[in-house]
Amino acid sequence: TDFYDFSLFYQKLIALLDGKATQEVATQTQEKTNSIYDQIQVEFGRALSPIEIETIAQWVDTDHFSPELIRLALKEAVLNQAYNLKYMDRILLNWQQRNLTTAAQVENSLKQRPHGEAENSSKATKNKASNVYIPLIKLTDNQD
Repeated sequence: TDFYDFSLFYQKLIALLDGKATQEVATQTQEKTNSIYDQIQVEFGRALSPIEIETIAQWVDTDHFSPELIRLALKEAVLNQAYNLKYMDRILLNWQQRNLTTAAQVENSLKQRPHGEAENSSKATKNKASNVYIPLIKLTDNQD
């Protein structure tokens, strides 16, 4: 009896499909990265300089910040009306120092922050109000 061994064919087919999947992921990542450039330009209301483009490329290539993290940093910068990349860089470095590496971790941290700051500011206001001394003096003495 004759038989055919297709194992090599299946291995090559699997390798080809894996290569296509890897290529699709790389293409999607590149599209997300390109959309970051566009989104920053739109939010800043101006074209990016070559140095700014290089800075963003360094965030992605060297520092390995995900496009989602960069978008969140952009959102924080715009909400604080700081339209520059240095501010965004400080935000990203702060998150990196706090070991916040995913968008979900950053969002959880951001949700917790305003609540804590509101409590602290209200406590400070109460402390200031209780420590202020206001003398009561009668300014006019009308004796009729």
